[in-house]
Amino acid sequence: MFTKMIAVLVASTFLLFGESAKGQDENIGKVQEPLVGGTLVDPKDQEAFGLLTLTNPSGTCSALMLNRYWAITANHCTFLKTATNVVNYMPGQITLSATWPGRNLSTQIIRIVRYGTGRVGTDLPYDIALLQTSGIFNRPDHPDRKLHDARPMANLRVKAFGRGINQLASGSGATATPTVADGDYRSAEFDISGVDPNTHIGPYTFFYAGRNGAIVAGGDSGGPSFIEEFDHPSSPQRKLEWRLLGVHSGCTFDCLPGKTCVIPNLWMWVAVVRVCSDAAVWRVRESILATIEDVPTDTTFIGTFPPPQSGVRPAFIYMVNADGRLLWARHDGAERGDGLSTQGAWVGPRPVGRGWDGMKTVFGGGSNSIYGIDGDGLLKWYQHNGFSTGAGLEDPSAWAGRTDVGRGWGGLKHVFSGGDGIIYTIADDGILRWLKHNGFRTGAGLETPGAWEGPKNVGRGWGDVMYVFALMPSDPSPVK
Repeated sequence: MFTKMIAVLVASTFLLFGESAKGQDENIGKVQEPLVGGTLVDPKDQEAFGLLTLTNPSGTCSALMLNRYWAITANHCTFLKTATNVVNYMPGQITLSATWPGRNLSTQIIRIVRYGTGRVGTDLPYDIALLQTSGIFNRPDHPDRKLHDARPMANLRVKAFGRGINQLASGSGATATPTVADGDYRSAEFDISGVDPNTHIGPYTFFYAGRNGAIVAGGDSGGPSFIEEFDHPSSPQRKLEWRLLGVHSGCTFDCLPGKTCVIPNLWMWVAVVRVCSDAAVWRVRESILATIEDVPTDTTFIGTFPPPQSGVRPAFIYMVNADGRLLWARHDGAERGDGLSTQGAWVGPRPVGRGWDGMKTVFGGGSNSIYGIDGDGLLKWYQHNGFSTGAGLEDPSAWAGRTDVGRGWGGLKHVFSGGDGIIYTIADDGILRWLKHNGFRTGAGLETPGAWEGPKNVGRGWGDVMYVFALMPSDPSPVK
């Protein structure tokens, strides 16, 4: 992640250094890339500091646990920038992982809180994002990460971490060697050389070159910088503690002579990293602290359950609590009506998702597909691959989606499923409309020809009904 500075070779450009396998524009890095030079961080210290690896559909970044349920990274690690627009990744598309002593942990995130819009010139002053997790990374006795509460000052000594490029490009001609990344976390110290410069990246950043030439590079995006401070300056019992100063955001660099640094291999031939910047946390500190207080009251992980026994036809029941948790339960006694007095009739309930309180409506679509309508009127599709055992928060493979499959679904009085992708809607005009989502097993929609049939008007005078539902006696078995 840190590297020795070498001679300037060509004109430099300011770039974000998040690693990207697809490299959609000049602000997204390429390949697996950490702090160049620096000192390897062993698994024990990685756990002590809460260091994580972030993986998105384009590559990887670095991240840090703030408390048991929340992590922090660079905002630009949570979206994909194309030639024409910015596409935000959905929570289920981002995975956090850790290699700590005796444990290899991994989970999809549940919620993203972004500080910025994803557009250069507007998001970078707040190139920070918070990621809510299922709580599997930190032990309950881990202390919350302290945040620095003042604007960083020049000449301040800082300790930085990252897991990107560890060796820059070198040589020339046929013997030229591209950048190398091993994915290991490294650390190094640097001195802040500037604060809030008048550049296109805006205020609330600080710049640095590392001590002894060490510097960050591609893949280190979202990695933390710490300052060591006394916990209670006026107390005789005061002690030093690490406080988060910022997360790695961008760099200026030069390419190897005779080579070009272009998408999709933007970081492949970087030979010199001149200076880098971090997004400082002080400007959004109070908002961060308020956000990370939002944790579930139920912190007990009870594990997944065995699938139903052969010959048992269970019912799978889902509930959304007031705190936004999606709960799953399996009624193995569904065919006979077995209940409270029958051992084994019920499995669960257990939480399989969070953040569902933002939905206006949630309903099943047949098989193991679930639909939700959010506040913007978007119809979202999910597939719960963990339906048979209640796998969810701790299992990255338990969910597929979240995919936007329809628009303009806001303002409806009733929406309910007829099974097998059939959906009925009732609006203020009292007309019962029929639609069929042919993509209900795959999440196809919006841009997929043939994914939808309808709408068709199939009834009138439904505007005054209080409750409405459909029976689905032949609903197909969930996708295995």
